[in-house]
Amino acid sequence: MCADFDFEGQGTFRRIPPPTEQLIDRSREVESKLPGTPVPDDAWRVFFSVSCGVMDMGHFTRMFEARRIALSYMAVQRARFARRHGSATGFRCVAD
Repeated sequence: MCADFDFEGQGTFRRIPPPTEQLIDRSREVESKLPGTPVPDDAWRVFFSVSCGVMDMGHFTRMFEARRIALSYMAVQRARFARRHGSATGFRCVAD
């Protein structure tokens, strides 16, 4: 995968934040549970780096899908924990 090259900007690269360890770990975990042949470690290094590299298109598709699922899961988790718990307007379970 190659970093985005800005031809109008005299050959500068777009700065992108590196993936978090949590995203990498979650993506690899999701990918390991997908049916089919697992992706080799070298392909994962290329997938999550900004430098150029070569990989099989099947591996790319598998890793992209795993990353998409991992991002969705992480977004739901963040939203779930971002809500205020114990709100005065919410329902409460009270013992009789």
